[in-house]
Amino acid sequence: MDSETRSAAEVLGRLKAERAERERLTNPTRLAIIARLIERHGLTENQATLAVDQVAEGIQGEHTAFVGPAVLSLFAEQWAQLWQAVQPVLQQFVQAFTAAMKQATQYAEIITPPAAADRPAWQSPHGPKQKGNRRG
Repeated sequence: MDSETRSAAEVLGRLKAERAERERLTNPTRLAIIARLIERHGLTENQATLAVDQVAEGIQGEHTAFVGPAVLSLFAEQWAQLWQAVQPVLQQFVQAFTAAMKQATQYAEIITPPAAADRPAWQSPHGPKQKGNRRG
C-alpha cells in the first residue's frame, strides 16, 4: 500500500472516529441520563459522564450503580408521554374499527345466500343434484 492510499485510509478512519465520538457526546438520551444523575444524585458533570461511559463500556465504577435506575426512570417517563400521545389515536381507531365491523356484519347478513334447503335447485351454483349413477 503506497503512502497516499495509507494516509487517505488513515484520514478516513480518523474522520469516522471523530464523527462517532461527536455523535456519542451529543446523544440526547445519554445527555438526559447524565442530567438525571446530576439532579438526583448530586454528581458533578464529570462524575455523571464517567459513570455513563463506564456503563457503556461494561466497566464497574464508583457511580455506575446509579445509571441503571436512571435509565429505567427515564424510559418510564418517556413511555408514559408516548402512551398519552397515542391513547386518543388508539381510541379513535378502536371506535372506527368497531363501526366498520358492525357495518360489515350487516352487509354479511344481506349478502349471505340462503341455506340449501331454503332455495330451489336452479339457484344452486352447481345446478340441480344429479340423479342416478352417471358412470357408464
